[in-house]
Amino acid sequence: HRFFGRVVLRRPEQCIHLHRRLRGPHPDAALVRELRIQSWLADAEVVCNLLEVLDGLKVLALYVGANFVPETLLRVMEKPRELENLMIRFRP
Repeated sequence: HRFFGRVVLRRPEQCIHLHRRLRGPHPDAALVRELRIQSWLADAEVVCNLLEVLDGLKVLALYVGANFVPETLLRVMEKPRELENLMIRFRP
């Protein structure tokens, strides 16, 4: 199950597919330690929903595009996490 240890998503639809696979009480969700969403076009709501099911994250990297409003970013950050590394990159 090392496949889920480090997840890099580069296309918006990958966020949707991963969320569909991991939602509910899915054991693979606990295996994800590093998540990198490298798409400016990822749907903010899908990203929030995906992050809600990932409890064991240690590394989170987000590309924040125009569809992320401040409230969405607050929603991402409101869940307490034991992150070792957080990178948020805003689209210029």
